[in-house]
Formats: sequence, C-alpha cells, structure tokens
Amino acid sequence: MQRVVLTSADADNRAWNVRSVSFSDKLIEELRRKESLKTAFDRTEDMIISDKALFGEQRPQLDDNGDGLYILGDDGLYASQIILGDDRDSSADVPEIVDVHEPKILAEQATESMLWVKTSPSGEGIRRVRAIIISPGVQNIDYEGEATDFNREELEMNLTGDRYAVWYDKFRQAGKWRVLYQAQGVEGTWSNGLFGEVQTQGDFSQVIITARMNQSAYQVGDYFSFKLDLNAAVEQPGPYDTYAVIIFPQGYFVTLVYPMIPSLPGVVQAYQQAVTLPQPKTFGILDFDLPQGLALGFYSACGVVMAMNQEPLQMENWIDFDCAAFELR
Repeated sequence: MQRVVLTSADADNRAWNVRSVSFSDKLIEELRRKESLKTAFDRTEDMIISDKALFGEQRPQLDDNGDGLYILGDDGLYASQIILGDDRDSSADVPEIVDVHEPKILAEQATESMLWVKTSPSGEGIRRVRAIIISPGVQNIDYEGEATDFNREELEMNLTGDRYAVWYDKFRQAGKWRVLYQAQGVEGTWSNGLFGEVQTQGDFSQVIITARMNQSAYQVGDYFSFKLDLNAAVEQPGPYDTYAVIIFPQGYFVTLVYPMIPSLPGVVQAYQQAVTLPQPKTFGILDFDLPQGLALGFYSACGVVMAMNQEPLQMENWIDFDCAAFELR
C-alpha cells in the first residue's frame, strides 16, 4: 500500500510553531478547501519558505514514493491525486479578506490606532475576524503557549463602513509591527492570512508592562487567565518591583502576591520584588476556572512596574502600567 508522508521540517532544522501561523494551520486550511495533498503541501511550503523572519530555515518535507526522501520532481505525483473526504461535498464559501488598512505611521510616542479589514462575505457569512499582533524585531519565535509574545484581538463588525475593526492601544514599542488578519466562515473555515503594518516611533519606557487576558467576557465555569508581560531595554534590565491588581465593579481593588495569593481589599502588596529582566518575561498571575459567587459587572486587571523599594501609591514612582478590561456576565 502506497503512503504519503508530510512533515513540517527536515531533520536538520526545527519547526517553528508560531501561534495561528504554522505548518499544520496552513496545511489544514488548504485541505478544507478540497485541495489535493500535493497542492496543499506546495502552498504551505511556499508560505514557510517565503517568510524567514518567522520560520527561519524550516523546510517542510513530502515523500510519496517510499524512498524516505523529499526530492523535487520525484515526489508529488501520487499526492496530487489524493483529496481528503468526498470532493463532491458542498460547503459554505471560504471567506476572504478583500481589503486591509493602509500601512499606518503613528505620531511620536503614539501607542494606539484603528485596525480594520473588509471581508467577503461579511455580516452573517462570517463567524469572527481576528488580528494577531506581532511586535517589532520578533524573529523565529518558538511557540511557548500563552508566553509567546503575541497579542490576539477580535474585530467587531462596523456596519457604517461594512468592515471589521478594533481600536488597539498597546503599540508601546518603537519599530514596525506586523498584524496578521484572518476571517472564519460560519462553518469554521479560516481565510488565508493577510498582513497589515503599523509603524511606531519615539522613546518609550525603559521597561514596558502589558496586562493580558484570554477573553474579554466570562461566565461562571469559563477558564480565566491573567498574565503580565514585561520587556526592558537591554541596558536597563532592573531590578524592578512588580504589582498585579484586580479592580472590582464596586470600585475597590485587591493586589495579588505570587503565587495567586490575594491581599485584603485596598492593601497594596508587590507581586514580585527585585525582578531582573535580561530578556522578556511573562508572569502567569491567575489561571483557574471561574467559580460561582463573584460579582457580575466590569473589572480591570492591571500591572505596575517601578524601581525597587518605592512607594507604590504615588503614581510618579510608576515606570509603566497597563490595564485590561473584562466583563463577568
């Protein structure tokens, strides 16, 4: 029995599994379009080889003649005849991103901008649209779960402009940001990705803290994740004191102490002190399934970073801070 072997990389180079932009994501996307194994592989290989910034020297492999090697011209004939599933099946149209905002150049020290795309179809033909935001200088990031230095945003439908948009306010590092947009159809099929660009400029904080949630709204039983990303200038690695704060709908706050220990309301305690940042670091502040008994309403999860042994209630001592809003329904 003849078989087809597809692998994401050869024996000499590692496979980079960047969030939502990987060999398997792209291959499955093409197979859902009822493409043959060969066509799906070729398009996936082209994506990876053409973007060395993300995938380096990764080289996918295809062997369908049983010799254990991938040789152009020798492999692919059998794979080109195989389509998974019944190619007579009907499915909803695969969505497409048909327009994306122009490359944006933000003013000095500006950190926010409107991101938007147009899709075909739109409205009821789209389940959701997402933006994966890649900070400047990111190259060959090995996927590290939630610690990976990417943010993901959901775009909302704007009926006035017949487009999907989101206001993003965390462009807090100078350089060129890349934004990967994808649309998902009602049957779950994702569009091809399309990149946009945002250029930021200016001297930003010596250390940047970013509050990150896994969702914008939760119900009892949902998985809840609150993380803080810290990134310091190379010449100023610290040490620093860090604070993690939850602000409740009623207006009071609690601070959190490692590991996941809440303070009494209104009591300020550091999450970790004397933190050095020779490289970017992520703190997993809270990770649990939401229990019953919490007040419904709008909350904020915040992070603060400052020099060691400073008074945390005086904002002039804060080097940087950031908050992420979320709702408990």
